[in-house]
Amino acid sequence: MRYLILLLIFLPFTLISQSKYHKIDSIKSQLVENSTDSIKVENYRNLAYAYRFINVDTSIHYCQLSYGLAGKNNWPKQEIQALLGLGFIELYRGNILDCDSYFSEALKIGQEIKDTFLMARVVNAIGTRNWNGGRNDQAIKNYQDAYDFSIVSKDEKTKFYALNNLGLISLENERFDQALAYFEKAQLLPHSKNETSDKVLIILNIGVTNMGQKKYELALSRFQEAKALAEPAKLYVNLSLIYMNIGEVKKIQKRYEEAINSLDKSISIARKNELKDLIIKGSLVKSKTLIEIGEYAEAINYLKEGLAISQEIGAEAEIPECYELLASAFEGKADYKNAMLWQKKYSILADSLYKLGREKDISQLEISFQTREKDMENSLLKKEKEQQESLVYQRTRIAIVTSIVLLLLIVVAYLLYQGRRKTHLMNKVLEEKVMERTEKLEGLNKQLVRSNEELKRFAFIASHDLKEPLRNVGGFLSLIRRKIKKQNDKDLNEYIEFVEQNNLQMVDLVDNILRFSKIDTLKKTRLEVVDLRKEAEVACILLSQIIKDNNAEITIKDLPNIYFNASVFKIIFKNLIENGIKYNKSKPVKVNIFSRKEGDRLLIYIKDNGIGIAPEYHEKVFEMFTRLHNRSAYKGSGMGLAFCKKLIDNNNGFIKIESKEMEGSTFIIDIPAKIVNSDKEMVLETKINVSV
Repeated sequence: MRYLILLLIFLPFTLISQSKYHKIDSIKSQLVENSTDSIKVENYRNLAYAYRFINVDTSIHYCQLSYGLAGKNNWPKQEIQALLGLGFIELYRGNILDCDSYFSEALKIGQEIKDTFLMARVVNAIGTRNWNGGRNDQAIKNYQDAYDFSIVSKDEKTKFYALNNLGLISLENERFDQALAYFEKAQLLPHSKNETSDKVLIILNIGVTNMGQKKYELALSRFQEAKALAEPAKLYVNLSLIYMNIGEVKKIQKRYEEAINSLDKSISIARKNELKDLIIKGSLVKSKTLIEIGEYAEAINYLKEGLAISQEIGAEAEIPECYELLASAFEGKADYKNAMLWQKKYSILADSLYKLGREKDISQLEISFQTREKDMENSLLKKEKEQQESLVYQRTRIAIVTSIVLLLLIVVAYLLYQGRRKTHLMNKVLEEKVMERTEKLEGLNKQLVRSNEELKRFAFIASHDLKEPLRNVGGFLSLIRRKIKKQNDKDLNEYIEFVEQNNLQMVDLVDNILRFSKIDTLKKTRLEVVDLRKEAEVACILLSQIIKDNNAEITIKDLPNIYFNASVFKIIFKNLIENGIKYNKSKPVKVNIFSRKEGDRLLIYIKDNGIGIAPEYHEKVFEMFTRLHNRSAYKGSGMGLAFCKKLIDNNNGFIKIESKEMEGSTFIIDIPAKIVNSDKEMVLETKINVSV
C-alpha cells in the first residue's frame, strides 16, 4: 500500500513531464531564438520538468541552469521554483540530504521575500519530504501550514495538493474515514473540477480508500469513473494505475481472469510509455495473481522482468519482494533447489538493506544535530547582540537625562540617579535569572519532545525490522517441512512444530508492540456520537468463534449513546470480553456488560465469572507484557490490558479492577462522557451466546 501511495503523491510531477514531453523540441528552439534571461530561466525550468522521467541527469542540468541564471539576475521567485525542482528530483532519487538542502534554501528565500504563494508550495514540498522520511506528525503540520498559506494567497492548486497529501497520510495509517473526508473536500474545490488530471487523481485516491475500507464494488465504480476521464485526455500514468487497481480488486474478489486482463492492460500501457516504475508494480501484482491460481512458470517470467527493471533503475524497495515471490513460485513448482536459492538471496538483501537504512538514519541524525547546534549558536549570538544594544541605549538615555537634571538641580539629580541605578541593577539581575531559567526550561522541553518523537520512531522501526528475520525463519521452516515430508521423522516434526509455534508467538508480540506504538494517534480523533451497545455487539461479532467454542453467554445491558472518541471502545470491549472468556473455567462462561451515571462521568462495568486475579496483581496486570500464567495454559502476548489502559488514559479516563482469585473479575472504566438522548427506543438488554 505504501508503494502505491508514493506513486500517487509523485503523480502530479509525472503528469507535468508527460504534458511537456512532446514540447521538448519547441522549447529548445525558443532557447535559440530568444536570448533574454527571463525567457531562458522559464525554458530551462520547462525542460527540466520535461526530462524528469526521461533522463534525470539532464533534468538536473536544466534545473541548475535555471537556478544559476535566476541568482545572477537576483530573481528570488525563479530561484525558489528551480530549488523546488531540484529538491523533488533528489527526493525521488532517494538523495535525502541534497533534497533537504534545496528545500531549506527555498524556504529561507521565501521567508525573506514574504511571498505566501511560493511559501505555500515550499512548505507543501517540505511536508512531502518529511512524510517520505517517516515523520508523519511534522508532515501533517507542514501540509496544514501549506493549506493556510494557500488560503491567503488564493492558490487553489496548492490548497488541492495539501488536502490530497493529508488524505494520503491518513490513508497510509488506515484512517480511512478521515482520508475520505480530505479527498472529498479537495474534490469540491474549483481547481479539481476544472483540471482533468487532478480530477482523475482525486477520484483514483477515493477509489483506493474504498479498497482499504473493503468496499470493493464502490472502489471499482470509482476506478471506472476515473478511467472514463483519463482515456480521452491520454493520461497514461493514471490509466496504468487505474487498471492496476482494478486488477487488485478483482484478485481480492477471486475473479482471476478479469484481474489478469486488467493487469495486462496496465502493464501494456506502462511498457508503451516507458513507465518503468509501473511496469515493476504491475508485474508484481500479476505474479501474485498467477501464483494464487497455480500458474507458477508464467509468474516467474513476470517476476524476472520486474527484477531486471528494478535493478536497472535502482528501485531497491521492490527487489526484495521480487526475490521473495520468486522463492514462493519455485516452491509452488516443487523446485526446492531454486526456491532455497531465491530465499537465501532475499535474506541476504534484506539484511544489507537493513544495515544501509541504519547508516542513513545515523547520518541524518548527525546532520540534524549539527544543524540544531548551529541554529542554537546563532540564536544565542542574536540574543546577546540585542541585549548589548538595549543596554547601550538605556545607558545613553540615562546619561542624557542625568546631564539635564544635573544642570537644573544637582542634589535632586544625584538622588534620582542613584535610585535609577539601583533599580537598573536589580532589574538586570532579575532579568538574567529569568532568562537563565527560561532557557533551561525551553531546552528541557525540546529534549522531552525530541525524545518522545525518537522513542515513537524507534518503536515503529524496531517492530518493522524485527518482522524481517521472523519472516525468513517462517519461510525456511516451510521449505524444511516440505523437504522432510516423506521421512516421517516424528521427533524432527515435533521440533519444527515447536519452532513454528514460537515464531508465530514472536510475530504476534511484534505486531502488538507496533499497534501499541500507534495508540497515541487515536487520541487526535474528533468526538462524535458513539453507540456503546452497538460497539459491544460488534466486538462480540469479532469474537464469535471464541464465544462459540467456549459456549459463552454475553449480556449487554443499559449502555447509552455518548459523545466520545469513536475509535476507542471497539478495541476495549474486544480485549476485555476476550479476557473474560479466555481466563475462565466456569460452566457456563458468563460476561456481563452494563453502566451507570455518576455526575458528569460514566462508569462502564465488564464483569466475568472467570478465575479472578489476586489483589497484589491488580496494578501489575495493566503493564506491558505482564502474564500471570504459563503460556502453555493461556495464550497471549500480555498486551491486551496495557492497550485498554493507554486508550482510556489518552481520553481523560481511568480503569481499575475488582477481583479475587476464583471469584471472577470486574473491570470498571471511568470516563468523562456526555450522554446523548436518542429518539429511538433504547434496547435495555441484549444476550449473545453461541448462536452469534
